[in-house]
Amino acid sequence: MLQDLRGRASVTGEGRLVDLACGPGRVAIRMASYFKDILAIDHETEMIEVGRQVAARHEVGNIDWRAGRVEDLEIPDETIELITIGEAFHRLDQRWVLERSLDWLLSGACLTTLGCNGIRRGLEPWQDVLREVLEKWTGKVSKPRGAVRDSTRTAEHAEQVFRGAGFVDVQNHPSIHHHVWPPESIIGNLYSSSGNLRGVLGDDADGFEADLTRHLLDFDPRGEYSEPLGFGFTLGRKTE
Repeated sequence: MLQDLRGRASVTGEGRLVDLACGPGRVAIRMASYFKDILAIDHETEMIEVGRQVAARHEVGNIDWRAGRVEDLEIPDETIELITIGEAFHRLDQRWVLERSLDWLLSGACLTTLGCNGIRRGLEPWQDVLREVLEKWTGKVSKPRGAVRDSTRTAEHAEQVFRGAGFVDVQNHPSIHHHVWPPESIIGNLYSSSGNLRGVLGDDADGFEADLTRHLLDFDPRGEYSEPLGFGFTLGRKTE
């Protein structure tokens, strides 16, 4: 997906990337070798620290990690080759982000939102097990399997607001990938998604992890849990 994105965004290898609400750096780190430098910002200090650690482990040194509100960010106009927002557009002041992105981007450069179907809402039987364990430990009832996301999270919404803000060549680029999760990756995905699950669990985190792993292995002792994972990106271009 990121290779397709880079091609459509005409990434040169010498530009600057801004990754808004970057989380643990899943986009920024994988894009680092295709940009001269990257600014990655997230309001959760813990996410920024994880990103720094992962980047150091992979010897990625061209990312400027910042903890803070995206809406407080100041960037010189017409200096950015690509702006990315992964799984977080719904949490931002969208009007502000769109207006400022048009200021920050070079002529003809792009803004993109990226996302995938949430692991908590899949249609596979093992995901029913996942939802049951989450409800047990958090006390929160999960949305039903296959529940449609709120409109602010959909690619169709992103496409509409991109066009309304003045971006051109706006288009969604969906894909399906058959993905296999081991238990530890399921837990990691849950912790790295918005919602602060680790903070909600607090001292119960170890118990939750052990309980979820046990229930998953009871369901399928092979420890491999597959789903057709839907993902993609919406891309909009600033006029030349």
